[in-house]
Amino acid sequence: MSKTQFQAAVLFAAFPCIAAASAADGRIADPVRAVLSPQGAVLYVEETLPVEREDGVPTVRMLLPANATDLQIVPGDAPLARITRRIVTGAAQGELSAERVRLEAERVRLNGQVTLWKAQIENAEDKDPLKVDIPALYVSIEKAKRSIAEIDELLKSYPKNQTTRLLVKAALADEGARSVKVRYSYRISDSRWQPAYNIDCVPGKDGMGRIAVRLEAIVQQNTCFDWKNTEVSLVSKGAGPVRPGSVRSWNVGYERQIERVRARGDGNMMAAAVMDEAPARMMMKSTGSRAPVVVANTQGGYAAWTPSMKGLVQGESRILLASGLWNEPLVWTVRPLNRDAQVYICAEHKLDGAMVWPEAQATLSVEGVAVGQDRFSPREGKVFLAFGNDPRVRLTAKTEPRKSGTEGFIGKTRIWDWAWSYTVRNDRDQAVNVSVERPRPKSVHKDVTVEYSGAPSPVLEDNVLKWKLQVAPHSESVVKHAVKVTAPEKLEIVTPVSP
Repeated sequence: MSKTQFQAAVLFAAFPCIAAASAADGRIADPVRAVLSPQGAVLYVEETLPVEREDGVPTVRMLLPANATDLQIVPGDAPLARITRRIVTGAAQGELSAERVRLEAERVRLNGQVTLWKAQIENAEDKDPLKVDIPALYVSIEKAKRSIAEIDELLKSYPKNQTTRLLVKAALADEGARSVKVRYSYRISDSRWQPAYNIDCVPGKDGMGRIAVRLEAIVQQNTCFDWKNTEVSLVSKGAGPVRPGSVRSWNVGYERQIERVRARGDGNMMAAAVMDEAPARMMMKSTGSRAPVVVANTQGGYAAWTPSMKGLVQGESRILLASGLWNEPLVWTVRPLNRDAQVYICAEHKLDGAMVWPEAQATLSVEGVAVGQDRFSPREGKVFLAFGNDPRVRLTAKTEPRKSGTEGFIGKTRIWDWAWSYTVRNDRDQAVNVSVERPRPKSVHKDVTVEYSGAPSPVLEDNVLKWKLQVAPHSESVVKHAVKVTAPEKLEIVTPVSP
């Protein structure tokens, strides 16, 4: 961009929330590109506009959606001298907007018909009731009222009509131009997208599970027109601070107060929009020579997905970004707390580094039956999935009475003993791999000793004791767990309580 063009770039902040259209024919110009993030959308438009004379001043016009903000204009060879704007009226342009206009007109017609029928009934009752079929009119009124109620309910899902547009006029410094090519962009803050997962698990033989994963984009397009022939990019830009936090003080010798850092919202959508155009990686495999439905780009500052089908209509759209079929060992995980406990179906999958799997809400099911929702949160190239409790695998806990007492004559020692027995029952037709998990008991005092044992022997992972066993179909397995705590009698210690 030249210095003149740079100086002519104009920033419009905080436009009122309204809708848009193109100046020459009263319609909004279709954007050539739209970049959507979870925080909003930026539309990029290129137009060759005719130069008109207003009071002898060469001027070009642009119509924008009323909810447009942050307008930036980069003119061609003719630099801009002045920008003005005003609100104008506009007709419905998008398909949903046009349908809403039709429904609202039908509601007005039905209300008018009901009023007419009521007047006919009232007039007939006053003069000659036999000349008019009054019961039939009452039936027609009830049918019309039901239709009106159906229209009112349907209109709740339609976007509100934006009957105004923002007309932008740009006066040119070049007197001789007859037309000028203009590039401009603006933000639509309430048009955005978010990822969502649908994940289904089918337990199979030998403790394996078939996990079907679908990543979809839920896109909201909230402008007053359909985007036709527009290249749409979905960017995984998240909200968060725009600058690093301050370096905290390190004071040794007393407890440091925890400082809370207020997160600052990132309003710089333009940064997300100017990613490098790097070679794309396919998120979905193509068949033969057919182009991929969605192409992913992980080379820029943020991951981005570009659907091959251009354009985006008003309202909500769902776009399949990626799918996968994972075969992973399932682990029936149970974490008892001294009582019977539910057993949960769990799995872990190592993610393909060439694929993009953003963190998002996931709808989970087992064999097609919905079990709930959870967060799909990849960590260190892996994702942990849980599919709710399995009613055909259960754990019964038996807690022995806790024992306590003292030992020795000189320097007496106090002792506490716990013992548990966990019975895992598998009523499935296939064997299951079970992990019984309990916290590792540990001492926080040099004179307090903690010992634990188990049958079979537990495995220690991340300070968690895990008993890993395979339970045969329609059978039971038992886990024994014991803990012993010893401390000097003179030591003032609160009687320990097991979790």
